[in-house]
Amino acid sequence: KFPVFLSQILPRPPFFTGLLFYFADPPEVALRLSGRILGVQLGLSWLEGVLADVIRTQLGNQLALPNVASIPLDVNNAQAWFQVGGKTPDGILTVRVRRARDLAPRVAPMPFLPWRKEADPCCELSVGASSWRTPRKRDTLEPVWVGEEGAHSFVVHSLSEQSLRLKVFDDG
Repeated sequence: KFPVFLSQILPRPPFFTGLLFYFADPPEVALRLSGRILGVQLGLSWLEGVLADVIRTQLGNQLALPNVASIPLDVNNAQAWFQVGGKTPDGILTVRVRRARDLAPRVAPMPFLPWRKEADPCCELSVGASSWRTPRKRDTLEPVWVGEEGAHSFVVHSLSEQSLRLKVFDDG
């Protein structure tokens, strides 16, 4: 979704002070690149992933809530830049990560190297462009976060559009 809002109705053209637009969450981006050099098909999947990640990150940083973009339409009004405004938050979401169970062990980097059967788990939570990480728990597949170390509050700008995203990974 990419909502566009018209700000403040005017009694004359352009009839609105400006446009306000944003993504509720960073957008998913997929690219398909193809090319040939001397008649040989190039394998560009690695570049597709890199470019898609850069585009998603930049769009998220610039246009995912709480960030918004605005275009003043009322060019005769010097205050239009300030009147278009932003999106007022709907509320605050407080999340408490308490534990994880049955996590997968760390994968050996090379088949012939010794490796531990544990992990250093961490959780990353995000709402819109805002993200937060729990502290890393060392050498465990059943981490526990005690008290406030696993708690964080997010400002939610759109209850109907934004979602909480959670990623659990080995941070070792």
